[in-house]
Amino acid sequence: MTITNSVLTFVFFLTFVLPTSSQSCNICQSSFFDELKIKSDAATLLCSPNKAAYIKLPLGKSCCESLTTELEKSWYSYNKLCPAIRNKQCPRAKSMTITRQSTVDYAISQGAPSMNEVTMCFWVKTKQVTGYPHYISYAVQGATNQIYVATYKYLRLSIWHHNSNFGNSLSLSSHNITINDGLWHHICITWQANGGRYSFFKDGNEVGSGTIADSVGKPIPGQGTWVLGQDQDSVGGGFQRHQSATGEFSGVNVWDKVLSSFEILKMSTNCKAGGPAGNVKTWADFLSGIKGNAKIEKATCCQ
Repeated sequence: MTITNSVLTFVFFLTFVLPTSSQSCNICQSSFFDELKIKSDAATLLCSPNKAAYIKLPLGKSCCESLTTELEKSWYSYNKLCPAIRNKQCPRAKSMTITRQSTVDYAISQGAPSMNEVTMCFWVKTKQVTGYPHYISYAVQGATNQIYVATYKYLRLSIWHHNSNFGNSLSLSSHNITINDGLWHHICITWQANGGRYSFFKDGNEVGSGTIADSVGKPIPGQGTWVLGQDQDSVGGGFQRHQSATGEFSGVNVWDKVLSSFEILKMSTNCKAGGPAGNVKTWADFLSGIKGNAKIEKATCCQ
C-alpha cells in the first residue's frame, strides 16, 4: 500500500488545493470535469470496503469513504469560480417549445430495450398551473402507463406493471418538488428493479427518494414508445388536452442504468448540445420526432 498511498496522496493534493477567487479562470478547462470524474471512480475502486484501504487525506479526513464527498466539494468550488464556462459550452443547444395545451403538440420516439434500471433527465422551463402536465411517458402494448413523469401539484414518477395494484405501483411524490416557477430546472429521475428504489434530482441535488413496492424485481418491457409533453392512453396516442405540458424543454435523455449523483450533478450545470447522450434515447431522437406546432429554437438555458 505504500506506493498506492503515495500516488493517491499526490492526486488528492492536486484535487483539493483549490484556487482562490482572485486567480484566473483559465485554470478551469472543460477537461477538468472529466478528469475529476475519473479520480472519483478510481478512489471508489481503490477504497471499496472489501479492500479496507484507509489513508491520510487533506482537510483532516482519514477514511476513503469520504472521497466522493470531498471530490464533489472540489468540483463545486471550481464551478463557482468559473460560471462563464457554462455559457461557452452550449452555443448550439436546442430546445422544444410548446406554447399551448393541445393534443397535437408533442415529440415522439420509438423503441427501448428491456430495462432493470432507468435514468430519465431533462431541462424544463414552465409556468404551467392548469391541467395535469405529463413531461415524459413510455407505453407498451398492455401497459400504456408503463412509465410517466408528470405533475399533479408536485412532480411524481409512475411505474406500472401487469396486474399491479394502483396504490403500490404508483409513486406519489410527497417531496414537494415543484418546477412551474418560470425558471430553468434540470430534472433527473432514477429507478431500479432491485429494491424498487427511485430518486428525484432537481438542479443537481437529490430532493426525494423512496420505493415503488410493486416494481421490485420487474423489468420495464422493451419495444415501447416515448412521448415528450403528453400522456399516452394508447401506444403513441390517446392524448388529452388537460394532460399536455407547455413550456420549453431541452436535453431529454434516457439511460438503461442508474447514473451516479456525481454524473447528474455535472450534467445539471449546462445544457450543452442537449447534454450527454442517453444510451436508450437522446435529445436528437426527440427533436426529430416533433409534431404539431411545437417549435425547435435555441435553448435559452444557455443565456
